[in-house]
Amino acid sequence: MLNNPYLKLLRIPNIFTVPPDIILGFLIAISSFEVSYFLSQGNTIANLLMLIISSILLYLGGLVSNDFFDIKADKIERPSRPLVSGAIQKKVAVTLVILFFVSGCLLSLLVNITSTAVAVFLITLIILYNFKLKNGFYRPFIMGSIRSLNIIFGFSSFIGFFGAHTVMSSPQIPFGYNTEPHSFMLLSLVCISIFFHIFMLTFVSSKETSREFSLKNKLGINIKKIFYVYISFLIIIGIIGTLLVEHPRDYLVFLIILGISSSLVYYKAHQKILNLKEGSLAMQFIVKNMITLLILLDSTFIAGISGALIGLVVAFFIFPVIFLSKKINMT
Repeated sequence: MLNNPYLKLLRIPNIFTVPPDIILGFLIAISSFEVSYFLSQGNTIANLLMLIISSILLYLGGLVSNDFFDIKADKIERPSRPLVSGAIQKKVAVTLVILFFVSGCLLSLLVNITSTAVAVFLITLIILYNFKLKNGFYRPFIMGSIRSLNIIFGFSSFIGFFGAHTVMSSPQIPFGYNTEPHSFMLLSLVCISIFFHIFMLTFVSSKETSREFSLKNKLGINIKKIFYVYISFLIIIGIIGTLLVEHPRDYLVFLIILGISSSLVYYKAHQKILNLKEGSLAMQFIVKNMITLLILLDSTFIAGISGALIGLVVAFFIFPVIFLSKKINMT
């Protein structure tokens, strides 16, 4: 079953990295208000679920369109991919892209106009990236922006533009209004953090299929530099984040776990280079694990906002990713 070409096309393990983004944005949106008030509203949880499903659909549309625009390159670098091998026809892929994007937009429309605007912006950036900017200088910037927008997508659940109409009745907060401005500061920190994590991941992934890497290129040294930059990033958000979150101790515990986990990833990647003399395998290893660690980064902020228990619950999304990634490629 796990060898099904559609599961490979949709990179099923990656899907589980999406809900934590939406949950995190949702929790930031209500962090300055009485949570029980929002949860007492009948459609609040329904809106959250719709945004999660909508985000997954947009993500799937992005993955399929990515493979569609990559057919020429995949013939050389990944000839076993479903579209290149002929396991799935191109017209089926186009149909799936349209279906995923339209369904995602319609679901966001049921939440509010703001969410729909974010969804449309996401689709625009996804198509722009897959079609035009994937291999250029702007590649990591666009990818980082797309994932950061996913946080804003979850945040948009309660934010309206001057009382924007909502199909399903739920509490709305006019844009720009919040009882505590620190929520917007927290949102900014989270978006910057997600942007940086994906920026680094995308930068590394650009080396994933290259055949020129060897020890002569001092790839091991490059990996060390990337690791030092990432650890510096964790230290910075650790200092700033403790000033903004409700539960700084829980936040720091999760951040330390993230730091240890990322250290192990980069160490093992460096060892792969030394033992296998194969840079592209090390790059694939880093990309795969950094995608997974995105869940832990989300969970770190969630623990800081809502406590360790909620952070731990969201962190459990890591396990289906780990299990399925052994059967289905994530990159």
